[in-house]
Amino acid sequence: MFLTAPDTVVLGLRALSFVVVFQAAGTVIFLRLFESQLVLSAEVIRKLGAIAAAAGLLLTVIYHFSVPARLTGTFLGILDPSMQLLLFESNAGVARTVRVAGLCLLLVAFLKIERFSYAAGLIGVMMVVASFALMGHTATHNQRWLMGPLLIFHLAVVAFWFGAFLPLCLVARSEVISRAGSLIAQFSSVAVWLVPTILVAGIVMSVFLLPNVESLFTPYGSLILTKVTGFGVLMGLATLNKWRFGPRICAGHTASLAVFKRLVMIEWVAVAFLLALTAIMTALFSPAEH
Repeated sequence: MFLTAPDTVVLGLRALSFVVVFQAAGTVIFLRLFESQLVLSAEVIRKLGAIAAAAGLLLTVIYHFSVPARLTGTFLGILDPSMQLLLFESNAGVARTVRVAGLCLLLVAFLKIERFSYAAGLIGVMMVVASFALMGHTATHNQRWLMGPLLIFHLAVVAFWFGAFLPLCLVARSEVISRAGSLIAQFSSVAVWLVPTILVAGIVMSVFLLPNVESLFTPYGSLILTKVTGFGVLMGLATLNKWRFGPRICAGHTASLAVFKRLVMIEWVAVAFLLALTAIMTALFSPAEH
């Protein structure tokens, strides 16, 4: 498939927005679960989340208004008011409006505006995650009553997992090793049960989305196989962290802390790549496309 300059720019904006949006949502979840135990890293994690939310807000808005460039094949399409109105009134326009509102609430949460920050963070995460179910293949599927909730659950766990990587690195860098080890162990005890459900929910959705086994050999099917393979590799790294390096950090081994940070950064890069790939491929191909 030949991509024009508008295609490349617009899809690049979409990919980047996915990464920072999930980082922002996941950072809120991390803070809600573990902030009370943070001594030295809470403020920098909050700043990370605020930057991610602001970047996600900016990229989502720019991406939305640049989509007509891809639809018309020229950047001048951005200036076409009829295209902009059509896009705004579509499911995609509604979804991105909800996403922008959710990201604004995340910013409120990160800035710790009193009386509103806790509720704003939780509502913002729900709005951001739910916005992905308001458009795309699951929204138009005849089993959307099942696909929508499955997608929301799937993406919420992805946000929890992906969004925790950078905060965990900051915890490992800033907190005393005993506190860092304790928090890593607590995160792992939650992740060991939640993260595998990403694969389960993904497989169930794939069964409904793909019309037959041959669809695995289409571009959309290749995306699914790539994600499954990547997930398997990531589970191997997560197992190392939980059973080898996590216990050593709890025991006070500083060398294991450095290895842990490197592995977590590898995981972050891998999941960011899969998020970006998903953003691009789902914009180019549909499950039924051969």
